[in-house]
Amino acid sequence: ANPIGEIIKELAREHGLTVWELAKRVGVYPPTLYGVIYGTKVSRPAVLRVAEYFHRPDLLFEYEKYLRTRKVESKVSSATKKNKKEV
Repeated sequence: ANPIGEIIKELAREHGLTVWELAKRVGVYPPTLYGVIYGTKVSRPAVLRVAEYFHRPDLLFEYEKYLRTRKVESKVSSATKKNKKEV
């Protein structure tokens, strides 16, 4: 689960915006913001713009924390796959 994606979607909802409208307002290509929300793209500038728009500097910190966790998970899953092949 991507906690930042959930926060961004909730903030948009609370302000009566769709994710597409939010992206346009903050000057981010909408598919990039969708990618950040669903964890398929990494874009610190997009998160920074959303954080600034909603006056939520904590979003960037939380995003960095999420990215570190995600990297650790992907390394673990890669190591697990290698071990299974060797068995």
